[in-house]
Amino acid sequence: MATIVAGMTPIGIEVAAALADRGRELTVIDSDQLRLRSAEERLDAMLMEADEATMDTLRRVRADSAELVVFATPVDELNLFGAAAARKMGAKRSLAMVRNVGHLDGAPGIARDLHDVDYVLCPVMLTAMEAHRMAHANRVIRQSQLADNRITVEEIAISPDDPVAGTTIDRLGLPDSVRIMAIVRDGTWVPAGVRERIQVGDRVIIMGRRGAIASAERRFHPGGYRAPRNVFLVGGGRIGLFVGRAFLAEGASVTIMDRDRARCERRSIDLPEATILQGDGTDISLLKQEGVATADVVVGGTADDETNLVVSLLSMRVGTPHTVTLVHRTRNLEVYGHLDLPATVSRPMVVANQAVRLAQRGDSMDVVEVSDGLLHAVEIVVEPGSSLDGRAVRDAGFPPDVMPGFQLKGPDVLPVELSTELSGGDHLILLAPASNQNAIKRLTRAGKGSSIL
Repeated sequence: MATIVAGMTPIGIEVAAALADRGRELTVIDSDQLRLRSAEERLDAMLMEADEATMDTLRRVRADSAELVVFATPVDELNLFGAAAARKMGAKRSLAMVRNVGHLDGAPGIARDLHDVDYVLCPVMLTAMEAHRMAHANRVIRQSQLADNRITVEEIAISPDDPVAGTTIDRLGLPDSVRIMAIVRDGTWVPAGVRERIQVGDRVIIMGRRGAIASAERRFHPGGYRAPRNVFLVGGGRIGLFVGRAFLAEGASVTIMDRDRARCERRSIDLPEATILQGDGTDISLLKQEGVATADVVVGGTADDETNLVVSLLSMRVGTPHTVTLVHRTRNLEVYGHLDLPATVSRPMVVANQAVRLAQRGDSMDVVEVSDGLLHAVEIVVEPGSSLDGRAVRDAGFPPDVMPGFQLKGPDVLPVELSTELSGGDHLILLAPASNQNAIKRLTRAGKGSSIL
């Protein structure tokens, strides 16, 4: 079945590229010839120059038989209409991107089954949420949620000054509700056996109950971990607004600096508890004067990549312990990766990752990519009467390199052992190589006595 992406905006192109990389048969549509040419340079796909959301266009691309239709044009209403029309025609799943958060009806970044669309995504809010998370997660490369945010999966980079470097996993003293699942080392992964020794340069994959993960993180940081209390944001746009609002809700002190006087005036109304400054965030004298050196974290969150880069580099130079750099053009990510920036957040990549996850999600399975797709964290719902119902994990037929993590049984989050028995209605959280996803998917569909082979 085909996948259709309408709107070759930077986000639309990144979503299309991510889906194509996963073997999707792709058709892309745009009414703008220049945007279509940009897409042609990046994508191996069927391209169509046409009005994206007309019924005639949707019929021509066979939206009625599409597995997925994504609308990512610059116009919210066009995206909502087109995604809803494709769904009504018979598309298996539809996604619409919106700039106006009001379209989400209060949902945090993603709304499900809204406006006759399967998923409505707001890239600005999703990016702000990721920037806020990365501001907290010093040394945490990537973090994802499963099981309605009850389970967190994190990838933590190990540096020479981390107290866990050289320690075996059994001596970390992690709580039962948190587990080290695997270690990514030299481009490959190894299972996290209890005698495995953590090395400098490793990326440690940890999984656990959301509330316990923050406490476990402290063991990986010199001197433990303290949540940011003094936050400095350069850029008072919509991303800065949402990030500032999230930190204020946590009781942090927030300062926002922006060059534009009118924007500063708006933010002083939107965020009366914050300190709003009009000024140039690339002026090191001004940054020093306004106390950037005493900030726990600085976020470079303007609409300009070069400005954000300079903000982060200058902040690091004056002694800020943690910075987050917003990156709008994905081609800059590789360059910035050589500059030892603590954290970068790419809006197109954030949205592309979410779109891929939603495209992979089934009625009984949710998938999150880990370590650039090398591994997958998988949530399985055990259907009553399925081949998993009533079986111990060791007898369930999982491939041998699947690593069981946790079982959600009603309100309880329980660590899983090979002897753990599964029951209908349970949620099982696993870590597995990406190559095993189809085998796991077949297991969730199999009835009693069925074989996955």
